[in-house]
Parts: sequence; C-alpha cells; structure tokens
Amino acid sequence: MMSRPPHYLCDVTEEIREVKPWLISTKEELIKDEFDHDEYVSTWLQQFPFPGIEEPKLPWLKKLQQLYREERDAKFNSKAPDAFQVASTELLRHAPNYIHLEIRAKKSSVRNVNTVKDEQFAQGLGTLGRSEYKGKTVWSGYRTWLCQQPEDDQGLVTLGYIKCHKQDETAMRITEFLEGMGLAKSFLMALLVDSEAACRACPDWGLMKRVGENIYVPKGNQFVLPVRVAFRARTTIDDQLDNFLDPLRKIKACYKNNKHPKDFICVARRRPLIHSSQSPGQQHEKRNQVVLTKENTMVLWLPLEYQQERKRVFAHFCGEGEARHIIDTLLHGQGQDASNLMVDICHRNLAYLKSKKVKTTRAKFCLALALTMRASQSTQWMQTNPTVVQEFLSGLADFWKKLLTTKTDRQLGIGIKSENHRDHPIVFSETNRYPEMSESRTALDRLLKLRARAFHPYSFEWNPAMPRSRKRKASALNVMQQLNA
Repeated sequence: MMSRPPHYLCDVTEEIREVKPWLISTKEELIKDEFDHDEYVSTWLQQFPFPGIEEPKLPWLKKLQQLYREERDAKFNSKAPDAFQVASTELLRHAPNYIHLEIRAKKSSVRNVNTVKDEQFAQGLGTLGRSEYKGKTVWSGYRTWLCQQPEDDQGLVTLGYIKCHKQDETAMRITEFLEGMGLAKSFLMALLVDSEAACRACPDWGLMKRVGENIYVPKGNQFVLPVRVAFRARTTIDDQLDNFLDPLRKIKACYKNNKHPKDFICVARRRPLIHSSQSPGQQHEKRNQVVLTKENTMVLWLPLEYQQERKRVFAHFCGEGEARHIIDTLLHGQGQDASNLMVDICHRNLAYLKSKKVKTTRAKFCLALALTMRASQSTQWMQTNPTVVQEFLSGLADFWKKLLTTKTDRQLGIGIKSENHRDHPIVFSETNRYPEMSESRTALDRLLKLRARAFHPYSFEWNPAMPRSRKRKASALNVMQQLNA
C-alpha cells in the first residue's frame, strides 16, 4: 500500500467534517478509511473486473464476497469494504441512464387485491400497465387477464413497468408504481426476483437504495430490474383504519406544494384496541391490527423535514458516515464498547443541535424530536456510565424545556391552519400549570411524556409544567442496580 493518503482525499474528508459536524470519527480516521477503501476496491476490481452491463453479474458478486470473507477471516478488524457496497457502486457507475422496474407478483397474491378505485387504476394503466392488455380499464378485468398469462420460471406474472433514472430511489419508484395503479393499500412487501440466489452469492444483498445499484438485466433494447411484490387481502379493520388516515393523507397532500410542507405522527391518547383479523381464504393466518380512532389517537402535524432528519439520526446510530471500526463495533460489538459509542453519538448530536450550524427553529425542533425518538427506542445503549447517560438526557430535556417555552407553534412548524394556535409562546407558572394548547401542541406534549417513560430509570424532565423534583436524585449506583434488576 502507499505510504500516505493522496492530497485530494484530505480535501474530501475536510469537506465531510464540515458538512457532517455530528460525526464522532476523527479527521485522520476518515482520511485513512477513504485511502484503505480505495486501495481494496482497486485491488479487487483488478482481480475481478466488472463483467459488463449485458453479462450475468451474480458470479462476479460472489467472487467479491469471497474476497471480503477471506480478508475478514484473516483479520477481524480489517478495513475491507463490504462486498455489496463495492458491487453496488460499480453497478451504478456502469448503469445505463434509464432502467425499467419490472413489477412482478404471484397470481395468488394478485387475487388478494380486491379493492381498487377504478378511476385511479384507469389513470395509471396507460403508463404503468402492460401494453398487451386490451380489455376494460378496471382492476377486476386486468386481474382476470393477468391470472391467464404465462408465468416466468419463478412462478411470477408481470403487473407492469415504470421507467426510472439510475439515480432514483428504488423504494420511492416502487411506491409510485403501486400508488399509480391503485394497489398501494393492499401492498405487503417487495423483494428481488430470485432473492435466494442473490443471498447465496452475497448474504447482505437485497434491494439497493438507488435503482442503478441493483442487478439490472438486458431485455430487448432496454434494461430492466425485476422486482417481486406481494399483496394481502384487506379486511374491515383495514377500512376502519383508512377512514381515520385518509383525511389526514388528503391534508398532507394539500400541503405538498406549500411553502412549508407537512407530515403527521399519530400519538396514542390511550391504549388503542387491538383486533385479531382473519383474511378471506386464509383460515390459518391471523393478524393483530390496531384500530385508530379520534377517541384513542391524537395527531401531531409537523414539518416534512422531520422525516429526513429522522432518517439521518437513525442511520447515524447504526454508524452511517463514521469510520469503519466504529461501524463494526456498533453493528457487531457487544457490551461496554458499543454502549460507549452510542453515548458518544448521543452527545455529539446534542452538541450539533445546540450549535449555530442548525440555523432555524424548525430544524432544531425536527432534530430534537428525531434524537428523542431514537434515543428512547431502546435502553440497551444505557448499559454504561450512568452519570454520562443522565448528563445527555438532562441536556436534551433542558433544550426541550427552553424550546417549548420560548417558541410558538408557527416557529416550531407544528399544526395546521384549522387548529387553534397561539401567536405567542405558552407560559407555564404555578398558577397556570396547564395552559390551553393547540391540538398538535397537545399531541407533542403527550408524545414526550410517553418517551420520558421509556427512559426509566433515568430522569427526563422536559415538561415546563412540572418543576424539578426537590427529591435527591438517584445515585449512579442506584441507577445501575435498577437497570440490572
């Protein structure tokens, strides 16, 4: 290997650190990782070059996986990149600009789809459906025709196609196809056609994020990515759930082109009813479904940017963007080392939240909520130094307390026009412990109360309405005893 990383890698890593100030990896670690990564990729691709866009690619993927396993077996803390990452990068680099997703399904799964709006299906059929179909533009006719068509060697029939750019997100384009054809409400899952063969070649292989990162195949004068989808039969409980969610989805759609697009989170007002449903024709398959109603559920309207921030925070807790040794410890490590890294990630995101690099109140709100949701998702990372964990939770709680007492709903970006908003911050006092709040502010209050319970036995005193307890705080020893109980 070369004695030192090239200068351009130093420049790239400086840029990464500037753009991603929440990372816990040092600049030197990132530079070294970039250098090692490029060295491994160069060596591997010299041994097994990309076969070409029209050639079979699974044998090539299998060879890269063998090189990766040999390297990891020889050295546990090897900096070798995952084979699936090397392969997906090469696939994207060589991919044609446009690839068609070919959506396939089992005929038995197609028969499960029994409620499709004819207007919506007719609009999508012309651009997404199969051109050979000449029948009525209703789902029942198309379904009958599909079930009469020959199956491929996997026992699947093609529902239709959607043209994609190689940089498009695979999941979003699959969703666009399903929504366009009116099939989204019966959708169960999506996976690669012949996923078993792909997993035998590389256990980590699946549907990749970008369309061009997947194993595309030539078909006629174009390239296709075969994707298998599955559907489930809908029940009356599904209809009840849609009766609650559809009005919310319509409001979200109305805000799509607004200056400040909206999304929503459903928050339990109290424990919702859980029904055990049975799909028609599936006597042995039961599914527990939650029935949401206005009586048991509140709605928190918040900025659409929350989903993007949530995705970033959740990915960072898995090590995204960090040095290789940190990712390996988070994904495969156990005990103190992994817990300490999680605490470091929490503190670094909290420091980023409080910094001037997060410029708007909306952005700070979205990051604070995403960090709270992820940190409270599991208490396993808390199995470390109780003092350091409590320091993080106290810092995050204090941030919430200041945010909620100094910013209005409009500044936070929560709520919609139909709600009764206040144009000034909510003031809590001993004589006004429970001031009137908008529906979204009330839902946020409830959500944070639920998250605070998840942090037990640690204290998360975020609520401005509740003064700090005068009782002596639990010692670090007491906290550890409760965690280990």
